[in-house]
Amino acid sequence: MIPLFILQASQTATFGAIARFCFGRISPICWGVMPQDLPPHEPDPPARGSQRNMDDRDTGDAHMMRRCFALAIESAKQGEYPYAAIITRNGQVVAESTNRVARDRDVTRHAEVVAISEAQRATGHTSLHDCVIYVNAEPCAFCSYAIRETRIAKLVYGMRSPVMGGVSRWNILGDRVLSDTLPEVFAPPPDIVHDFLCDEADAALRRAAPLAWAFIRRRRLFDTTAQSEAAPDGIRFAHSQRSRARIAMSEPLMRVLRRFFDRFGRGGAT
Repeated sequence: MIPLFILQASQTATFGAIARFCFGRISPICWGVMPQDLPPHEPDPPARGSQRNMDDRDTGDAHMMRRCFALAIESAKQGEYPYAAIITRNGQVVAESTNRVARDRDVTRHAEVVAISEAQRATGHTSLHDCVIYVNAEPCAFCSYAIRETRIAKLVYGMRSPVMGGVSRWNILGDRVLSDTLPEVFAPPPDIVHDFLCDEADAALRRAAPLAWAFIRRRRLFDTTAQSEAAPDGIRFAHSQRSRARIAMSEPLMRVLRRFFDRFGRGGAT
């Protein structure tokens, strides 16, 4: 989850005021958003992704991502930031969550982290190595580290976050130093599908919180311009076929060692 508002709020500002901002109840000018910056009332644009992702998109991923968009809209209606996460195993939903920062009064309750916690309870394991996580926007650094430590196998997200993202700003999700140095704890980087239905993700945010959408556009917090696999600085699929081949021999052994290590520091075998 990426926080939306990087502003110096007054000492008297309350979380409720921020929530009301999401629904357009506070003057846009107070947040540095001029009326001309607001989205026009027009039909949502058609979905667009990179050609690579358009070719790779399958019905299952598209269904889960659209479910994630609907959850993000619901999150905004609840007065939360408009983010959501869904975790699946073998195509079945294991856990899903909206943001819960406002409800729990806890800034660590990002949608991804809450969903991960619920998935671990549902499966009875700390390792989610056979799971996929869907997020409407690129996970932040905090959530990205949780994804790495739980060994989630695949990440699918819509909008990129060049300011706060755990791939495009700090490449935590694609970093091999973690898994190379501590292979007993960290699995290799997950497969990453970026820019997936990114225009739909952008349109969902615009519907849920139009003023926040305008603010994000003005500050360029998110980027919906689809990029190809060849894009620099980690905006790519984390695993190529070649990298998969390199780890194929050692990965079974590492899974055995991870089960051993998990008995001591993570509450039981995975």
